[in-house]
Amino acid sequence: MYAHIPETDGVPPSREVAIYFEEMAQSLLEFASKHSLLVSKYYHHRAMWQFHFLHPKGGRGTIQIHLTPAGAKARATTVGHWYIDDNQAHTRMTLPQGLIAMEEVEQENLIRFLEAALSRLLGLERSSLTRTSRIAPRQRDKDGSIMFAEFELAQRLPT
Repeated sequence: MYAHIPETDGVPPSREVAIYFEEMAQSLLEFASKHSLLVSKYYHHRAMWQFHFLHPKGGRGTIQIHLTPAGAKARATTVGHWYIDDNQAHTRMTLPQGLIAMEEVEQENLIRFLEAALSRLLGLERSSLTRTSRIAPRQRDKDGSIMFAEFELAQRLPT
C-alpha cells in the first residue's frame, strides 16, 4: 500500500500533462503500492511525480519521474536521490544519480523504467554517498527529541 498526503501536491503545469499522468496513474500507483512508497504529485508545479521512501541502509530516498508529452508519445526521465542526514553535525551526505531518458513511453515500459531506478538506489552502498553539505538544525520538542513533519513520518521502508 502506498501513502499519499494530497495537501502537499502541486498543480500540473498544463492540461496536457494532467491528462498524460491521469492515463498513467493506475500503473504509477500500483508501482507505489508494490513498494510501499509515499507519492507526491507535481512538486513545485512541475510535470513530475515523486516516490519517497526510507532507504534500508539509512536516510531517505526519492525517485522522480518527469513526463513531457510530445503528441501521442512522451519523454520520460527518472532522477534518483539518496541522502543521510547527521542531525548532530548538521550535515547531509548525498549521492545524486544520473538522468536516464526514454523517448517513447508506454505504461509497461514506464514501470520497468521506475523499477530499474529503484533497484539502482537500493543496491548502492553508504560509501557511495560522497557529497556533504550543511543543513539547518532540526526543530526539537520540549524533551529535546527531533520533530519530524507529517510528510517525513509517512515514509516507510520499500517492500
